[in-house]
Amino acid sequence: PNSNTTMPYITFFENQETLFFVSDREGTKGGLDIWYSPIKNGNQYGKPIPVKAINSIENDITPWFDTLKKRLYFSSTWHYGLGGFDVLYSAYDGQFQTPINAGQPINNSANDLYYFAVEDTFYFSSNRVGVNSTIFSTCCSDIFMGYREPPISKDSIVLNIENESLTQLMKRLPITLYFHNDVPNPKSTSTTTSDNYMNTYIDYSEMLDQYKQEYSKGLINELAEEAKEDISDFFSEYVDQGVKDLEKFRDLLLVELKKGKQFNLYIKGFASPLAKSDYNVNLTKRRIASLINYLNEYENGVFKSYIDGSANNGGKLIFNEIPFGENVANKLTSDNPNDKKNSIFSRAAAIERKIEIQSIEIIQKTEEDQPLTLTTKNQLNNLGTIKKGENVVSYYEITNTSNKPIEIEMIEIPCDCNQVEFDKKMLNPYETIKVALKFNSSNYSGEVVKSVYIKIKNQKEKLRLIMTGVIE
Repeated sequence: PNSNTTMPYITFFENQETLFFVSDREGTKGGLDIWYSPIKNGNQYGKPIPVKAINSIENDITPWFDTLKKRLYFSSTWHYGLGGFDVLYSAYDGQFQTPINAGQPINNSANDLYYFAVEDTFYFSSNRVGVNSTIFSTCCSDIFMGYREPPISKDSIVLNIENESLTQLMKRLPITLYFHNDVPNPKSTSTTTSDNYMNTYIDYSEMLDQYKQEYSKGLINELAEEAKEDISDFFSEYVDQGVKDLEKFRDLLLVELKKGKQFNLYIKGFASPLAKSDYNVNLTKRRIASLINYLNEYENGVFKSYIDGSANNGGKLIFNEIPFGENVANKLTSDNPNDKKNSIFSRAAAIERKIEIQSIEIIQKTEEDQPLTLTTKNQLNNLGTIKKGENVVSYYEITNTSNKPIEIEMIEIPCDCNQVEFDKKMLNPYETIKVALKFNSSNYSGEVVKSVYIKIKNQKEKLRLIMTGVIE
């Protein structure tokens, strides 16, 4: 009831006939998510299971499972891409892995959807420039096709140990870490904290009995026991598992940093909708800061030199913080401060209070062993309440952190509602310029998340700038 269930695809998965589909039902991360249900006896469907490793806070749609390569192909507007919907795939080896962009020529700045393959030929739908349209160049979608590379025999595979260790590191992502309500530093408007995430986790874990008691209030017999079991499952499957994943990721990351590698680490912060929007953005910044504190303090500061850039081997860890606040929280989650059972102690509220180590990328170095990259300290700007029809501007400062000049090759703007202005395309070493992201709110209402992507010449990675707000 009250949800969309669409885009079905039946295949064999884990040696069983399985239905993959798309839905925005309760339990989604946001927008449309991909789910699957095992089929018994041809027409008996099991409990739907979300594909947590790939589902995002935006739309993840058009699933197709490649039974030969063991990959789930899908399209998404959230994961790293070229603009609009991009085709991605997630390898399956007992669990789904971090999604990988299918790349060009399949993807471009338009919408690329419904990828599937038959033998050596693949097909997909796209509204890219060049479609057969009498209205305007990207109005409608056409079907495109191409040819897949022949499969690689096992005998021809040579393992690269260095790349394998990096792959293992990235397979751990995303890592999700959870918090009690308004932690750390309750009732504070500060954007920083001295708290260490592991300390907040220990305190949170010790509150399990209180959560069980509060969430089962007013219920009797089986309903009370089900509520307690629901919260217990959340602590074991989400809260505790997040710490286990963090510890494994931490150890793999340290191994790579000791090799002199340099990384960009992207961390996103979320909150339940109990407080005001601007307060929650600051709260999520404190939560991200608690994780950075944990790494700084771990094993008497073994990460510290990599974080402050003083490591003798050149290894470096750069944090890219994206504090969403409650802008992407489930709209059905209670925000009533008088209803603590549902706004604080329910599973629905608890699952919104988190940060995610979303992705990690290795920084390519110049001949002088310096990183060549474009960064910003304010990747996400929350503009708060915006009056419908108002044109607003979000400002960002972007910096060339390398010792070489770099050139802005292009800026991808997925939405016609946005415009981008900046002073110059060529940035000298360590130069900072201001970028203005203009947004026309005329055709929007409610909470919005808008992004643009800045592409540097001779670099594959792009810098994403994000604006959020609430249209009233």
